[in-house]
Amino acid sequence: MDVRKVISEDITILAEFAASINKEKEHRIAYLGTDYNSVLEYFIEMQEDEQSNIFVLSEGGKLIGVVGADCCLDNNSIEMVGPFIDKNFTQDQESDVKACMKALVETVITEYPYFRYCFFLGSSNRLAEECLRDMGAEYRGSDYVMELLSEDFRPSLNGKPIFYEDSYKEAIIKLHDSVFPGTYYNGCTLIQMSEEEEYRILLEVKDDKTVGYIFYNVADPYIEFLGVDKDYRNQGIASSLLSRAIAEMLHDNAAEDLTLCVSADNKSAITLYQKVGFKINEENHSYLL
Repeated sequence: MDVRKVISEDITILAEFAASINKEKEHRIAYLGTDYNSVLEYFIEMQEDEQSNIFVLSEGGKLIGVVGADCCLDNNSIEMVGPFIDKNFTQDQESDVKACMKALVETVITEYPYFRYCFFLGSSNRLAEECLRDMGAEYRGSDYVMELLSEDFRPSLNGKPIFYEDSYKEAIIKLHDSVFPGTYYNGCTLIQMSEEEEYRILLEVKDDKTVGYIFYNVADPYIEFLGVDKDYRNQGIASSLLSRAIAEMLHDNAAEDLTLCVSADNKSAITLYQKVGFKINEENHSYLL
C-alpha cells in the first residue's frame, strides 16, 4: 500500500469518500460533517493552508483511506480529520482496517513530529478507538453535540451583551484561556478568527470587568465557546449571552436549527443549554496521542 499527499485533482473524490463514510455512526469522525459540500469546503481550505495536509492511502490505484492533518501552530497541535477507511476493501475486515488507520496516523506523526495529535470520534467508532488505544493514545473525555430547533427556542431577556471591540482584546484572551485552558483554540486564535466576517464575539461587562463571552459562527450557525468568570456565575450572564447569539444566528440565516458541543461532565452547561431549548443529539470521544 502507498501513502501520499493529495493534489488538487483528488479533492472532490476524497470529499465524496469521506462524507459517505462519515454518515455511518460506527465510522464517525466528529471534526467533520456528513454533507458532501461542507466536507468539500473543509478539504479545500486544508489544501490551501500551507501548514496543513491531507494524506491518501491506496493500493493498486484503488482509494483505501484518507486522513487530514489540520495544523494549529499556536498550540502545537494537529486535529486529525480521520482516518477514514473503506471497510469493504478486505475480507479480514477489522484487523486490516485498524492496520490502515495506524498507517495513516503514523504518516502524519512522521510528517509532523513533536506535535499533539487530537482525535474526536463518534462514540460508536469502536475500531478507531481500539486502534488509538493500541497506539498509546490517552482518552480525554466525552462531549455531547446538542441541537436546538428554532420552534423550541426559549430565550432569556436578562443582561445587556455587547459586541467585541479591540479594547476588550486582552480581557477576552485572559478570560478564555482561564475558562478553557489547553483547549483546541487559545485566546489569541479566537481573536484572530473573530476578524473573519462569519465569526462574532459577544461579551458581558460588569463592574468595569469583562465577565463573560460567547464565540460563534453566524454564516454556518454554530456556537464554539461560551465562558463566564467563575466569580460571576449563576447570575444569568451565560443565559443572556447564549440567547442573544442564538437570536442573531436564527434571524440572520433564517436557520431552523443550531448545534453546539459541550463536555459530558459539564452538567451546569448542559442544564443551561437545555433551559433555552437544546437537546442532546450525539456523543463523541476525545483522544490525545
